[in-house]
Amino acid sequence: MMTNEEKEWESYKKAMHINSDRPPLKAEKEALAMMRTMPKNLSWEEKNFRCRLTGDASELVSTDNNRRKPARKLTKEEQEEDDEFIKGLYARFNELQGKNKNCK
Repeated sequence: MMTNEEKEWESYKKAMHINSDRPPLKAEKEALAMMRTMPKNLSWEEKNFRCRLTGDASELVSTDNNRRKPARKLTKEEQEEDDEFIKGLYARFNELQGKNKNCK
């Protein structure tokens, strides 16, 4: 019988195309814990993107006032990937806005 954490990891691996039987790394466990607090209707990709926006889960600091370390600087490749993702979000948003105008 699999625990909820194991099921969650398997689901995450499938969504993120991780083709390995390895257990989750420490940072991945922390990221999954952070993702549990996010809305359930978000996809794994969206949750993963939000985690990266706030910095790696391994860089989070638990303090009395719950401050976090500044997010790490993204690599050029990660920045380009994020830029493409954001452009896609804006394109989809504008597409949906256009459809809504036609419905009036």
